[in-house]
Amino acid sequence: MVSPDTRLDVRAAALYVALVVLLWSAGWSISGELALSSPVPRSVTLALLLVAATATLWRKRHPGLVLTITGLGSAAAMVLPSGLGAVFLQFEAVFTAVLFGSRVLARFTTGLCIAVTATVGILALMIPHNNASVWFALVLQTAVVLLIPPLWAWEVRHHRQARTEAENAARTQKELTAREHDLAQARAALAVQEHRRRLAQDLHDGVAGHLSAVALQTAALRTEGMRNAPEATRDSVLESIRTASVDALTEMRTLIDVLRDQAPANLHLDPQRATEDLEARLRASFPQASVTVENGAVELLSQASPEAADTVIRVVQETVTNILKHAGPGTVAFRLAVTGEDVALTAVSPMDSQMGDSSTVGPEPAELTSGVGLRSMAMRTQDLGGSFHAGPAEDGRRWMVKAHWPVAVLQASTTSGQSGRVPEPPDPQSAPTVHPARRRPLDHSSAG
Repeated sequence: MVSPDTRLDVRAAALYVALVVLLWSAGWSISGELALSSPVPRSVTLALLLVAATATLWRKRHPGLVLTITGLGSAAAMVLPSGLGAVFLQFEAVFTAVLFGSRVLARFTTGLCIAVTATVGILALMIPHNNASVWFALVLQTAVVLLIPPLWAWEVRHHRQARTEAENAARTQKELTAREHDLAQARAALAVQEHRRRLAQDLHDGVAGHLSAVALQTAALRTEGMRNAPEATRDSVLESIRTASVDALTEMRTLIDVLRDQAPANLHLDPQRATEDLEARLRASFPQASVTVENGAVELLSQASPEAADTVIRVVQETVTNILKHAGPGTVAFRLAVTGEDVALTAVSPMDSQMGDSSTVGPEPAELTSGVGLRSMAMRTQDLGGSFHAGPAEDGRRWMVKAHWPVAVLQASTTSGQSGRVPEPPDPQSAPTVHPARRRPLDHSSAG
């Protein structure tokens, strides 16, 4: 299929052929005006003009070829009889080479035109002649034919280049806008995914923890030991069950409000109330437990940003839930305090090895296990630049959970109002470590 540029070149070549034939028929020539005799017949001039005009077929595809054939042919025909059409062909040869040729060819053509024009001018001054006006006209015509085409072509070339650059810039800007739109969509999708992950963690660490406590404590009420326990002990367990149920219902309603976009302004946990509830749950299930929650740690969490405080409280909640679900008979120790430059959480509970003892609560049902407990705790701790460790103690009979959060990060979140990741990544030496559970066949890492 012939391209539009090729069709345009064919039309231009046909026009030049018709023009040179018409002017050749008129018989006017520069040699006649200069009174130069020439033994070359007019048919030779016509042949040169036709070859030069036909070469313009390749003006856009091969401008160097046009400059050579059309330029030389028209230059020779210009001084022959009936060669007026050569002036137009010469103009076209120079214009084509500068406009459509490479930058090297354009510069070469421009320099050649300047040199030829200067040479003709010098010769016109040095060679004696009888008709000064005719020679002046020759020099002027040479300048017009050889200087105007490159100047005009350079101007058009610069305008085309500027237009091309503007089009490329517009295309690049359009692509950049499209990529920014795609990036915004990807960020929005990631934000939705992160929001869902947070909701899932809150559901797991909050609601599931409360419901796990309800399930375990109701199962404990059915044991022989609890049936023979004092009434005050049973009342304490029932009150703990009621509190956990109310808290689970409250958090569930809060999550539903979030999903409906009808959440109240404050959806965050109250550190004071949350730690008191957790302490009550521990003492209800383990009356002999050593539970220490220092006021300094609670005050620091109350002063931190709600997001940072929620992150710490969720880890504490999950730790208590793990103790309630997995601890065997023995002494339970729980401590939340400020130690040096960290807020430290330490929980130690006996590992359950009496699977068949009717006096202990048996393994939790499979539906209460999600397999994300310890991973969620480690992730939340690391989000605040802290360190996390969970695994058997050195004696192999107790399960230990340790978590540390830098006080500086919690204090910084107070002024910034957000709990984003710390500016620098945590030290690899303090990366969270989670050991596989060995207290029972059921995976200990599943916390509710």
